[in-house]
Amino acid sequence: MGQHGNSKYKPEYCQQIITWFADHANQDKDNLKYPSFNAFALSIGVHRETLLNWADQHEDFFDAYKKAKGIQEDILVDRGLNGKYNPTMTIFTLKNIQ
Repeated sequence: MGQHGNSKYKPEYCQQIITWFADHANQDKDNLKYPSFNAFALSIGVHRETLLNWADQHEDFFDAYKKAKGIQEDILVDRGLNGKYNPTMTIFTLKNIQ
């Protein structure tokens, strides 16, 4: 089995997750990849489920996770409304993440 959700946790991940999503919100117009929690998790060497474990176990990470989720939703709405993302996919994704 993989690492238990608590074993790799570092408090600095709280700011890192917010910064990571904010950086994707501000990326240039030619690079509009949708930021996912899976991609963030991979960038720090853990599984997406680990992020959920950390959110359950650490109040500070829970708060940071929720802020990152808000940034992610804002990106989807903004780019969906501006025609940068496929409208059908945007609607489907928003329904699933809300």
